[in-house]
Amino acid sequence: MKKIHKTLISMLIIMCIIFCSLWIYEINDTSDLEELCKINATSALNEFKRFGETGSEGDYRYGVSDFKAFMNSYKYIAEDSSTDYIWCNILYGYMIHEPQKVQTRTDQLTKALEYLCEDIYHPQGYHLISVLNNELRYES
Repeated sequence: MKKIHKTLISMLIIMCIIFCSLWIYEINDTSDLEELCKINATSALNEFKRFGETGSEGDYRYGVSDFKAFMNSYKYIAEDSSTDYIWCNILYGYMIHEPQKVQTRTDQLTKALEYLCEDIYHPQGYHLISVLNNELRYES
């Protein structure tokens, strides 16, 4: 009888270890969020390209909305204090509060988004966003 209890307890411990390992792996798996980021970046890119062609305010607003969705999904992958996220957040502020400035530079924005559509961690994409932020900041 004691041998059966020891065996059951051992099996229960092993099952708990396996369950905890799988649970930790699932919590740390960000592949779904990375895919969502890519989808949102691609959607924003398409809307801003369409805005560049048509000049439609609706296309611009959809692009801004998709860019915000990209930021929100990226926020859960990177830390809130990530420099990349901060640069995107500053640009989003310009998109909302000074859209005329951003609308004249959609070619720069689409170039940055092209890099981020390839790889959401691409440093060149975030560098171009930071350059765009600096240009918007010092524009009169």
